[in-house]
Amino acid sequence: MAAENPARALSAPGRRAYLLSLAAVVVFVVSIVVAGVRLAEIEADISRGVPENLVWLSAQAQYEAVRVADAAGRYAIADPDMEADALGARFDILLSRLAVLQAGAPAAYLRSLGEDAALTGLETAAATLDRQLAEAQAGKIMSAEELRSGALALGQELRDLTNRVMLAERDHAITLQSRRHLLLLELLGYGVGIMASGTVLALSLMRGLRHRAEAEAELSRHRDHLEDMVAARTADLVQVEERLVSAIDTAPDGFAAYGPDGRLMHANRHIQTLLPGRPDLFADAAPLPAVAAELARLGVPGILDGDADTDVEVRLADDCWCRVSVRRMPGGGTVLRVADVSPYVRATTALEQALARAQRLTDLYRSFVSMVSHQFRTPMAIIDAAAQRLQRRADDTDPEEVRDRAGKIRSAVLRLTALMDSTLNAARLDAGEVTVEPRPGDLAALVRFVAERQREIAPDRVIALDLGALPPLVTIDTTMMEQALSNLLSNAVKYSTAPAPVEILARTEGRDVLISVRDAGVGIPADDLPRLFERFFRARTASGIAGTGIGLAFARHIVRLHGGDILVTSREGAGSTFTVRLPDAVPSTAADTAADAGTATAVAGVLEGIEGA
Repeated sequence: MAAENPARALSAPGRRAYLLSLAAVVVFVVSIVVAGVRLAEIEADISRGVPENLVWLSAQAQYEAVRVADAAGRYAIADPDMEADALGARFDILLSRLAVLQAGAPAAYLRSLGEDAALTGLETAAATLDRQLAEAQAGKIMSAEELRSGALALGQELRDLTNRVMLAERDHAITLQSRRHLLLLELLGYGVGIMASGTVLALSLMRGLRHRAEAEAELSRHRDHLEDMVAARTADLVQVEERLVSAIDTAPDGFAAYGPDGRLMHANRHIQTLLPGRPDLFADAAPLPAVAAELARLGVPGILDGDADTDVEVRLADDCWCRVSVRRMPGGGTVLRVADVSPYVRATTALEQALARAQRLTDLYRSFVSMVSHQFRTPMAIIDAAAQRLQRRADDTDPEEVRDRAGKIRSAVLRLTALMDSTLNAARLDAGEVTVEPRPGDLAALVRFVAERQREIAPDRVIALDLGALPPLVTIDTTMMEQALSNLLSNAVKYSTAPAPVEILARTEGRDVLISVRDAGVGIPADDLPRLFERFFRARTASGIAGTGIGLAFARHIVRLHGGDILVTSREGAGSTFTVRLPDAVPSTAADTAADAGTATAVAGVLEGIEGA
């Protein structure tokens, strides 16, 4: 029977209530949509308020104006550290900040606030300051004073402009907030109206359906057309079967159903792609034993043995895992399902590998803590023993013994300092706090300083330097590169013995700078080289030699922050060579070198500060 329209099943008053409720729901829904659009417009207005970077730009321009005023004041009093070029550079930065404010979106927003006069004033002030700057650079001290006063006045104007913009935005935000609150109340009212109309509509429908049910019940008592009912039931069964077959065919898993006689009733195409070995296995009325034999060959237990269900994961190809499920039906028959579980298997494998890596890292940290705590005890014991001996024999100790004991104490303190530096470097690497600021510097002087400090620590060792090929200035972060080279040189001295010298060779390849630290020590086994720069890792040949396994990792991290890398060549028992490559470290032209004439002096000051420490 054709389904009736629910509105037709209602009485005339019921139909009116139904239609009125439906119309009210439609009106309320449309109203909510319109209010939502208005609310979205308000939110857009809120988001289109003055951008935070406009206030930032204005504040930056104010800051630069103050700095120009300061520079002009220093220039007016003939401060030797403030030259005309430096004053001009500071003024150029101020002009760049004003240019950003006077163009594009910032300028348009300021004009929308009625700040045209402010923009014009900024342009006029910039022109006046430019003229005063030119006169000051030409030697007119009075113009420098005027430039200072004008810059301060400009800073005050920029501060006032920033305050006005922030106040205007605050008023705008308050207005939009009020509008949004009203709209939210309006939306709430529409929602209540929809609920009320929906309730009336539901009651009307329930009443109409109840009337319809009563009419159909009355009609069913007089219906004697059993054939129509059977036909309807048959059609329902056919539809259910079609839906079931459609669901099976579109399912992502492979599916096959066998009847009580063991013959194939239906199979989807996915099972043939997951089990592509023999297409004839899933032909019409194909026997179940043939599939059972194929599954047994793949590793699935005999599915014909007994009545138990089966769930087994098998590997059908190099990167394909499937879950084969066999279910026995109560009325006889068998259902076979094959699901591709490769993503889950790969995810499980990746998780297991990640857990293994995490466990290895935990073990490394535990080993590191144990090693550091052990190595801290040795120098502390040396310091304590030497101090006690000096204390006990303070009255009859000769100067030579005092020097000897003091030397042992200083050596132990240096060792403790190295251990503390290694521990702090590990923490800095974990926190990502290691950064570099490359500037032109005297790399040759830095290498000589590192070598001299190592000679103080190990006076019996020979450190040979060949730095003649280095240019006068090299672009590096002097402080960080000093730590990297100190680690490499310390390792070379530590893992080699006298009288074999340690060599430091420097050369250039185009604009690249290469520094090699070569020793004739214990060397590194070939199978340890791939892990040499891992934190806390120590080669087998380092057994019995104090160290934390951090120095090389920290050194390579510093060199990589410079854009370069550290290469190592080594042979067990024949020494090692570590080569630092710094790409584009040589200034491209003589002008680049002369442009920062004071940098070499600053680098020398840094080295003196390090040496004094």
